Amino acid sequence: MDSNQRFLLKAFRKYYKANTPALPDRFTRREFGFMFFDKTFVQRHMAFDNSAELHRFMAGQVPSHSYYSTSYYRKPDAPTMDEKGWMGAELIFDLDADHLEGAGNMTYAEMLIEIRSQMMHLVDTFLMDNLGFQEDQIHITFSGGRGYHAHVRTPDIMGLGSPERRELVDFITGSGLNIDWVFPYNRVATSQIATGNGVRTNVAKDRLIPPRIRADGS
Repeated sequence: MDSNQRFLLKAFRKYYKANTPALPDRFTRREFGFMFFDKTFVQRHMAFDNSAELHRFMAGQVPSHSYYSTSYYRKPDAPTMDEKGWMGAELIFDLDADHLEGAGNMTYAEMLIEIRSQMMHLVDTFLMDNLGFQEDQIHITFSGGRGYHAHVRTPDIMGLGSPERRELVDFITGSGLNIDWVFPYNRVATSQIATGNGVRTNVAKDRLIPPRIRADGS
């Protein structure tokens, strides 16, 4: 390790010894993975029975990066997916600032402000108003550099497969929706439409940049 890595290793060890990491719900059913300052591989297929066990591992091994699965497993530390036994998964919407239209002309701060606005719109308009999820079922995290993740954690979505999750994304992004067919534009009739006044509806305006849905094993 070079001097920078040794400094970070020392700082991380001090932090891990003094702090217990925040844990996701049902963490004993999740697979954990770690990267280290002095190793080039990812240590996967790990599980912990309680927070004290995880705390001891992190304080002793001092990982540089820590990950946990979005899926729940019967045996999260098993070496193969078949042996793990998939039980369900969170629904995750991943909005990245560098995927914004015109991102190349924005500063980093401007991109983060805009992607934060997109995330608020996703949560308020679609996840809560349209789909009916409750505020305490949605957990928002900063991705660490480019944007935000919205984790939906509720038994109602745990067992959804890939096709169902894709339907939710298509609904939010309007993928495959022909706006002109659903809301035909008629100049003669528009003045009689109370919500129109000659302007097309908010369907097109409300479309987001396509969020990515991640759910291991689905």
